Amino acid sequence: MRKVAALVICTLLSACVTPPQTPGEVRDGVKRGAMMTKTERQEVNRPIKAVFADIKTNTDKCLNVTVISSTPGTYGPVAESIPYHARSRMVGDKAGETLLQHSKRTTGQMPEGGYFVMVMDTEEIAPSKTGVTIYGPSIGFQNIYDVVLAWAKGEKKACPKFPYDGGGQSFEYHVK
Repeated sequence: MRKVAALVICTLLSACVTPPQTPGEVRDGVKRGAMMTKTERQEVNRPIKAVFADIKTNTDKCLNVTVISSTPGTYGPVAESIPYHARSRMVGDKAGETLLQHSKRTTGQMPEGGYFVMVMDTEEIAPSKTGVTIYGPSIGFQNIYDVVLAWAKGEKKACPKFPYDGGGQSFEYHVK
């Protein structure tokens, strides 16, 4: 119930602000301490190409999903679907970027690709050492943070329930 209340508050507050339009705006907002956001960072002893490949492969497979939920309504259940999209790209020889966005229409101008949920940066620290930094919400997506950081270590993890560890919602995975 606390998560639902937090989501309602977030939704109401988001109606008052313009959502970030670029990955850079997401990073800057989280670094400045935007409400209900956080950063998680991890360094792994693996080359950037291996780390980025594992993150890209798994986010392509697991985070391109449509979350379908149903809530009681006056005349029966109200179904809602939220399509999430993950896309990854190298932004140089020593850095990669993975974006998680959703394209359910809400308030404010929607950026190209949908509203940002998370920005995940992969950067080479040394030839066999890579840093992964995730910028995103502080509530409801911890299972996504955990699984992405496990993939960065090279661990084989199943696709996470999405978001809130499932929350009684159903999922339809779609291929890019």
